[in-house]
Amino acid sequence: MATFVQDEHGNVMAFFMAVPLVPPSANRVVRHTNAGRHYVPKDVQEFDHAVRLFARGHSIQGKEYKVTARVILPPGKRGDVDNFQKPILDSLVKAGVIDSDAKVRECSIRKERGREPLTEISVEVWKG
Repeated sequence: MATFVQDEHGNVMAFFMAVPLVPPSANRVVRHTNAGRHYVPKDVQEFDHAVRLFARGHSIQGKEYKVTARVILPPGKRGDVDNFQKPILDSLVKAGVIDSDAKVRECSIRKERGREPLTEISVEVWKG
């Protein structure tokens, strides 16, 4: 479920969602066949779809953004924290939450262990 904070004019200033999946590794975002064709792996498509579903059409309009994520890995699941950033930011753009990942001014990702996979994502208009 997504929650958001609006300013006095109804503009979304902060957005939070929890997605019951672990982001795919940035090493797997686009794959290549021996024939030279490109394709997007199923786990990347599933994560993008889940972010779109949980965002429920909400978006944030800002000049710059701050993105914070907490990735909870279940037993047996591995992942490098630096490889989670690109799939998370790309999925936020594809879902329409933010208009460009080039506008992300600050981004932090934290990795933890837990029983079930979960990715909590918070997006705010950056206030430098």
